[in-house]
Amino acid sequence: MANDKVKVLMARANNVIAAVKAAIIAKGIDVPEGTDAEEYAGLIASIEGGGEDIETAYNEGYEQGKADEYKRLFNAMVNNSEPVGDIVIEAETIKGSCFSSNKNITGVEMTKVKEIGNMAFYLCTNLIYAIISATCETVGTNAFAYNSNLASVTFKGTPTSIGSNCFTGCNKLLDIYVPWSEGEVTDAPWGATNATVHYNTEV
Repeated sequence: MANDKVKVLMARANNVIAAVKAAIIAKGIDVPEGTDAEEYAGLIASIEGGGEDIETAYNEGYEQGKADEYKRLFNAMVNNSEPVGDIVIEAETIKGSCFSSNKNITGVEMTKVKEIGNMAFYLCTNLIYAIISATCETVGTNAFAYNSNLASVTFKGTPTSIGSNCFTGCNKLLDIYVPWSEGEVTDAPWGATNATVHYNTEV
């Protein structure tokens, strides 16, 4: 099973090659056939142990104009680093428990997300705000639960469902801004007992 740091990389990857790099490290995830990622499989597999092919793979990436993204991923893999501070996630899917218990994230903006998995940001106790893109379709159970410093959440679109306990234990969460009308998405305020849901908000 993928460890938390690899899951973080998978969630943050913003192109198929970057996602496959993380997937190979995680083990047990197939390399998509017919993609450019296939030729990198051997190189990326060596990164798990800080292999000597990192420079070669980086140079390959540079030739494709992806040097900055590759370098960031390589450094994270080799140094076991995690995202810190205010982060932007461009992935479409954030897997369950992906950022769970990360104490370094202070804010998150999701720009293309379609699905936020169960417990994706569970127990991220220093997370202060979350901005969720208009593309979001589902938010899982306990996705942001027990984020003790979470103060505001903004939805830019209207998901089809939000887990009833999504914000359980977020006692400082006072404001949830949404563009839809009351009753359009069920189970509000989704466990946020102290929050006011600001309906029909233009964001």
